[in-house]
Amino acid sequence: MSGFDREESKDCSCRALVHFLSRPGQIPNDIVRSIVLRDLCWRLPHLDTLERVLVIAEAFPCILPEEVKDVFIKATANLSDFDVLRRARKEHKDVGIVTVIGKELQAVLTALGRSLDAPPDERSGEFSYWIADIVRPAGRPLKIVVTMVAEARNVPCAIAVEHMLSDYDIDALVLVGIAAGPSEKVMLGDVVYADQVYDYEEHRLEVLKWWGLTTWFRRQRPRPKYISTRKVVKIALERMNEPRFTRFFDKIVKGVAHDLLPGSYGNAHSPKVHDGTIAAGEKLIADGTANRMRRLDERIRAVAMEDSGFAQAAELAKLPWCIFRGISDYGDPRKANGWQFVSALGAACAAVIFLSFSWEPPKQ
Repeated sequence: MSGFDREESKDCSCRALVHFLSRPGQIPNDIVRSIVLRDLCWRLPHLDTLERVLVIAEAFPCILPEEVKDVFIKATANLSDFDVLRRARKEHKDVGIVTVIGKELQAVLTALGRSLDAPPDERSGEFSYWIADIVRPAGRPLKIVVTMVAEARNVPCAIAVEHMLSDYDIDALVLVGIAAGPSEKVMLGDVVYADQVYDYEEHRLEVLKWWGLTTWFRRQRPRPKYISTRKVVKIALERMNEPRFTRFFDKIVKGVAHDLLPGSYGNAHSPKVHDGTIAAGEKLIADGTANRMRRLDERIRAVAMEDSGFAQAAELAKLPWCIFRGISDYGDPRKANGWQFVSALGAACAAVIFLSFSWEPPKQ
């Protein structure tokens, strides 16, 4: 008993040992019993916390002295509740994907090989979830759960993340959507992935003073708040293969209905992938601010409304996270028409390629 059977899960292996211990007639002597207990103790650290507690609790009656067993009544300790608790545990998913508007959700479902109008597979309160797998050439498929935020802002996005984590046991989080971008650095349809998020709403409101006199005028002094993604995510993002992304995007977009594409969209369009800072705040940018924001951080490549709430919620949960944004406009009065879906599709395809070829999920 020196290792796990490849065909047997770790929790099943431990429960089998407990089952063996619960039948004294199958254990010939104390030496064998000691070996079984040692094997169980060796295996326990490999289980997640809840399963480990359940196995220890189930093993407890098996190791009681006989004089205690004589007066021990299983029902008194409610040990029969363990199976109910095990069934009620959260279902594990490798990655949770968060979207904000309907076209972003449709784009993610399309990139995952599902119908863009697929009904949700599960519902929980006001949130709906879509389930899918991402096949990886090296390693097992990734189990994916997708949701959509009720409202486009930082706080609703953070709430959606919290709700998803209360419903599922998730290893990593990804935000996929559209954003405005500085026209000096990106083109419509390009994809930006974040190595950090800049919260431009962080300001200190001050009263101006002249020659020692307080005025009625006030100014906002920026107090930049940066949230950086983890090093392991940055390293994985650096492994992104842009030609592979381009091929996958071209394949997917060919199956998209023409009415979902912008009138100016042509077959020669080839989105590029950029890394950089994503600025986030509560304001919808449509006054040219996206270009001016680069004065605050030259590496800003996209401006959106939910990224700070998403990143902070992921950090609070101590989970790795990343963001993919498709550029659907330049954040100026000349609003680009019809680019939302195809830009979101570019971001979704980049996320799928990242998860398929670059991301290494934690070992189970």
